Amino acid sequence: QIDGKARRVCMYLRALSTGTINRKFETTNKRVILVLDCSGSMGGTPFQDAVRNAVSIFDSHVVEGDEFGVVLFDHQVYIQIPLQIVGADKAYLRQLVEGLPFHSGGTSMYRALSSVLISLSSRQHDMET
Repeated sequence: QIDGKARRVCMYLRALSTGTINRKFETTNKRVILVLDCSGSMGGTPFQDAVRNAVSIFDSHVVEGDEFGVVLFDHQVYIQIPLQIVGADKAYLRQLVEGLPFHSGGTSMYRALSSVLISLSSRQHDMET
């Protein structure tokens, strides 16, 4: 006996493997906030790689109607691209991601993640009221 959740997962995987996924599952908009470390230890190639990966994620997974933002952190938190709905400005947002600045301070990952979680929570609360 398969419960409802397991059945849905099986149906999803079958649709994914047969290429019919877009017909079987309704797509919904998503919120994507990329959080990048721009502390001193990320100088040079590591930060460049992180930015390249961010651009790749943006290109592959962010579509019009999604919400997108970027937060950078070192010893401080920088809301580099405030969370916003992606529209006709997608190419401009991509340029902003490509040009993310390096800051080179200490590392305060907890503060950055906490800031993002608070932002998402308050946004969810605003949508529900």
